[in-house]
Amino acid sequence: MNQILSTNDENGKSVMGLKPVIRFFSIAIIVFAIIVSVSSGVALYKSRKAQRDFPRAELSVEKKGSTLKLTITDETPISRVEYSWNNGNITVLKNIGNEKVDLSIEIPQGENYLNVAVTDINKNRTKFDSYKVEFSEDEDAVKPTIAITRSATTGKLIITVTDDRELKQMSYYWTGEEPTVVTPDESDKTVIKKELDVAKGTKEIFVDAEDASGNVANDKYKVTGSNGVKISVSIKDDNFVVKLSSDNVITKATYTHNEKEHAVKDIPKDAKQFEFKVPLEDGTNYLKINAYEKDLMTEYKCKKTK
Repeated sequence: MNQILSTNDENGKSVMGLKPVIRFFSIAIIVFAIIVSVSSGVALYKSRKAQRDFPRAELSVEKKGSTLKLTITDETPISRVEYSWNNGNITVLKNIGNEKVDLSIEIPQGENYLNVAVTDINKNRTKFDSYKVEFSEDEDAVKPTIAITRSATTGKLIITVTDDRELKQMSYYWTGEEPTVVTPDESDKTVIKKELDVAKGTKEIFVDAEDASGNVANDKYKVTGSNGVKISVSIKDDNFVVKLSSDNVITKATYTHNEKEHAVKDIPKDAKQFEFKVPLEDGTNYLKINAYEKDLMTEYKCKKTK
């Protein structure tokens, strides 16, 4: 039995199958190394595959006329956004600090590829596949034009939107209010005009316009609502005595005396009250006064015979 289980060396000592044992452990070590190597490779592949299929950041792109609207979101605040057309210069936005970024980018003529990459505050970087966009010479690249003015006579705000082809809509809203949408008349779709009353106090209005091709324009205007400058006129020592008063600021005044126009001088900066005199002439005196709060005018007329 011992002869089956052992062999003897030259000194008669028993050696328990030494070569088979060494062979067994060598094979075991090799198998273990292969298992570890394969396991590491699978984990690395899964990690890369997960990063490719489920990026940390997300990008949505919308073509609006000659502009691309980009919305980028991330689970972690974004610190840096890079974008470029084709292999051209890279535009970098730094120190963002938000989990959402909205961008508007003008589209070049022809066929182009937009490249976008995002880095969050933990330095995790997501590079998106290139986005192909085409813009031909036949497409509308002209944005609507917005003009916001104040009527000098009525004090109303006048919004005028025009387009070289066709407007889709215009919307406006005062600070803290919901937007109001206005569409063009069927008779002329190249223009939208709206007049608005202005409440007292200083407010800001925001206007957005979009044409039928998706081109978008926006503007804003700060206005101070008022009834205008108050004007009173009296006669003293053969003079018209004109008194001006305002809840805001008197910025300018003129008067026309018997068809001769004059500018009122020396009105102090930020003046809310001001007084000046106009000497009476022999006969009938016709006096017209125009006083301004910026672009809002108040007119006053009177006559007096000396």
